[in-house]
Amino acid sequence: MGLSRNPDNHNNDSIKKTDLFRVLDSSATDKWATVNRTPANSATIKSATDTQKNNLTIADLLIQSTGQLGDGQLITCQLGDGQVYDQVGWRITVQWLAGNFACKAFLFLRAFGLYLSSNVLICVSLDRYFAVLHPLKVNDARRRGKIMLAFAWSMSLIYSIPQSVVFHLSPHPNYPAFFQCVTFGFFVSRNHEIAYNLFCVLAMYFIPLMVIVGAYSAIMWEISSKSKESA
Repeated sequence: MGLSRNPDNHNNDSIKKTDLFRVLDSSATDKWATVNRTPANSATIKSATDTQKNNLTIADLLIQSTGQLGDGQLITCQLGDGQVYDQVGWRITVQWLAGNFACKAFLFLRAFGLYLSSNVLICVSLDRYFAVLHPLKVNDARRRGKIMLAFAWSMSLIYSIPQSVVFHLSPHPNYPAFFQCVTFGFFVSRNHEIAYNLFCVLAMYFIPLMVIVGAYSAIMWEISSKSKESA
C-alpha cells in the first residue's frame, strides 16, 4: 500500500485489525516472565537482573505506546508498505495531522523501542552466559551489565536514525489535501528499499536471535558437561 490508497477505505481495514492489539500485551508479558525465571544467586546478580528488567520494561512501553504491527504484519522498518494505521488517534483522523517533525520523531521512537527490546534481550542472555560459564567473575556483573546496556542503547539509537530520514509527510496523489506519514518516493529503486528492509530485519530480529541462541546453547552445553562429570 502506498499513497495511491483511497483514504475512504481505511475504516474498514481498521475494523479487521482491532484484535491485533491483543498481541502487544503478550509480547511484554512473555519477555518479563523469561527474565523473572532466571535464578539470582547473589545480590550482585540480582541487582544486574533488576536493571535489565527495568530497561526491558522501558523498551516494551515504547513498543506498546507506539505500536508493534503494520497492516497485520510483523513490523519491519517500513512497517508493512510504508503506512502505519495502528494508533488510536491515527485511526480516528485517518491522515497524519501532527506535521513532518512529529512524523519522523514518532517513527524513530517506534523503531527504537523494538531495537532496544532486542538488544536488551541480548544483554540478558550474555549476562546468563557469564554467570554460568564464568561464575568467578560474578563481582564484575554490575559493571559488565552497565557496559552492555550502554552499548544496547547506543546501537539502538544508531539503528533508529535512518527511520527518521526515510519517513516523511507527503500528500496523496489523488487527494492533495490528504497528508500521510510514509516512505513513498524516498528510495530511488526497489533494490535500495529491499536492502534497507533487510538491514532492519537482520538488526532487529535475526542477529539478536543468533546471539541469544548461541549464548543459551553454550549454557546448556556447559550444564550438560558438568552433569556428566559429576555422574
